[in-house]
Amino acid sequence: YEPLSPENEHVAIVAIDGFGAYDARTVAKYLGPVAQEFIDGQIWSVEYGNAVLSESAITEKIIELAEAYNVDTVALLGYSAGGIIGARVAEELMDETELDVPLLLQISTPDGADGLRELQLQEIEVSKAIELIPG
Repeated sequence: YEPLSPENEHVAIVAIDGFGAYDARTVAKYLGPVAQEFIDGQIWSVEYGNAVLSESAITEKIIELAEAYNVDTVALLGYSAGGIIGARVAEELMDETELDVPLLLQISTPDGADGLRELQLQEIEVSKAIELIPG
């Protein structure tokens, strides 16, 4: 999605959905415009194919895309568990790059594991077990 103003092409809002999602297109589509009210920029969606979200992999992809699209400012928009991942990615970006990270917007983000429903906790345990299977 494009920025509201062409002068903000150097800014990207990165949408990250929570556990169990294939990608963050829905978050980008419906909540990206909300984030643009705080900071205008392109809206990017993280795609991870229902894999366990790796902060480092997301950070690396953001860095790669930022270089390719001449982006120097990145805002993170996290929905549900994507807000937790977004906070970790923001920290990595600030520690490892010169990118400006002026905004972390968390929507319906749980306050740690205590904020998750039992089914979500079980899904996390299953995904961790599957990660251990070789091949």
